[in-house]
Amino acid sequence: FIAIFGPSLAPQDPMKENYTLAVNGKIHTPPYNPMEVPGYILGTDRFGRDLWSRILWGVRPTMIMVLTVAVIRLLIGVTLGMITGWQEGRKGRMLDSILSTALSIPVLIAAIVGIFIVGIDKGLLAFIIGLGLTGWAESARMVSEQTRTIKGQVFVEAARALGASDRRVLYVHVLRQIMSMVWMLLAFEISSTLLVSAELGFLGYYIGGGIWVEITDFAVVNAQGLPELGQMLASSLVKITDPSALIVVGSVVCAGVLGFNLLGEGLRLQLSQEHLRG
Repeated sequence: FIAIFGPSLAPQDPMKENYTLAVNGKIHTPPYNPMEVPGYILGTDRFGRDLWSRILWGVRPTMIMVLTVAVIRLLIGVTLGMITGWQEGRKGRMLDSILSTALSIPVLIAAIVGIFIVGIDKGLLAFIIGLGLTGWAESARMVSEQTRTIKGQVFVEAARALGASDRRVLYVHVLRQIMSMVWMLLAFEISSTLLVSAELGFLGYYIGGGIWVEITDFAVVNAQGLPELGQMLASSLVKITDPSALIVVGSVVCAGVLGFNLLGEGLRLQLSQEHLRG
């Protein structure tokens, strides 16, 4: 709902900077704490921009990126998982080794390397490649194990006896059996992608990457464009003694990760065989 309607509900201009505002009759400089200034319920960032409005604007680009990456990761994971679970002999062992290798590589490190190689200025493409390098491995492992279980079922043997090709059996019979798990995996992929994108944002990797403007010989400032949650995490912490902006943005990301995890768990319970038989 926020991704679709958020920008139209924002009470302030998310790019408007307020370097001086009256707080309790005195002029103060940003950042302003939550509920400190009338009209700024969540406070402001270090440039005096309304955090509530920036969150309402920032959820949409973040969710577009997260959904795109999650769908691509899931497509790769389901396809490779089905092939790995179906193959036997040397091919099966080789694919299983590739899957194990991909699982052993930390997703965050692989994402940083991928974004660095492609170039953060490429925007969404860099994040799709970076987050998709190894992010599909967990889904592929679960799908491959499920495929091995289904491969020995009587209806699969009957289809093969009637002359059905491996491709037809996989995409007509096996895929239909695991579709309930695929919806569950999509929710978990969105959650994990959102979490990794937040980690990247905290480390300074976000869509667009911002533009560094030199103020003096030894001072530069990062001029960000329209808000995005990763970008907001990268620029929220100004000083350790006042982490209010970081806590606000981090809480939004935390709520999103928790929500999609609960959605995935609910789908797992609702689509389980025991529940369906009941």
